[in-house]
Amino acid sequence: MGISQMQTLKRRCSKSGFTLIELSAVVFALALIVLIGVPVIRSYTDLNLRTGAMRLSGSLRYVFNLSAFRSDLLYRIRINFKERRWYVEYLDLQRKDTETTEYLPDNSSTGKGLLLPQGVKFKEVFINGESISSEVTDEAFVTFFPYGYVPPVVIYLENRRGDVYTITINSFTGITKIFDREIKIEDIYKGT
Repeated sequence: MGISQMQTLKRRCSKSGFTLIELSAVVFALALIVLIGVPVIRSYTDLNLRTGAMRLSGSLRYVFNLSAFRSDLLYRIRINFKERRWYVEYLDLQRKDTETTEYLPDNSSTGKGLLLPQGVKFKEVFINGESISSEVTDEAFVTFFPYGYVPPVVIYLENRRGDVYTITINSFTGITKIFDREIKIEDIYKGT
């Protein structure tokens, strides 16, 4: 191997690879992408949790208003923990041709059931102070009585990050409240 061949080989070797400045620029660009991307993903999961809470709250108000003006139907919301869905159902109190008390789907609203957004689940439901969760049963039932009464209900929704929203409904007015945090059941009944 001659001297000219060695010089050519050295030039090739010295030109391959990246300089420290080029590597620093790439690392800086990746850090910038992560810095911008993480809050966007976080706000997306927060949005899903908020959207789920608002949709469920709307269903609670809707069914309360239906029950307030009907004395012949008993409404309920059936919450299915595993499916992450809730269903609006009713029982015809005037119907005498059946021996069973079978609730029927309310096809005018959400008879097919509404699904919680991606990554959101029912954490726990309190009805009349009794805790109901997926560890105990597959479903919870919130019953709305004729002329507008529902027992005290508190529903907790949770996303994958462990953030929790609390939904409450006033037993007599049907007004729902959504809190962007988990509120202890004792504090809710105290009025906090």
